[in-house]
Amino acid sequence: MTSRQAFRREESGIADFRVDEGLFAPAGTAKPTVEKIGRAVIDVVKTPEVKSRTAAIGFEPRGDGPDAVVEIIRASLPKWAEVIRRSGLERWSTPSWMRSWT
Repeated sequence: MTSRQAFRREESGIADFRVDEGLFAPAGTAKPTVEKIGRAVIDVVKTPEVKSRTAAIGFEPRGDGPDAVVEIIRASLPKWAEVIRRSGLERWSTPSWMRSWT
């Protein structure tokens, strides 16, 4: 079973479960710097070698870019808030670097 199959199994109890990864820079990093790094990462993840190596472990590299990563995280926050609520974990204060996402 690949990790992709394991993450999508109904037994997880979370509909449409998926794992997203991204590369992050410190808050305040200049937009041209973020864009330059983003373009370089996209170029790398779209190479045949990276595609085949990540597919072998069950991942599908997309290389969507910095703005897409922010949107993926923003869109997933309500789902993960519900997972945490249902788990019974106690709420902690939102880190300052995340406050602009909500």
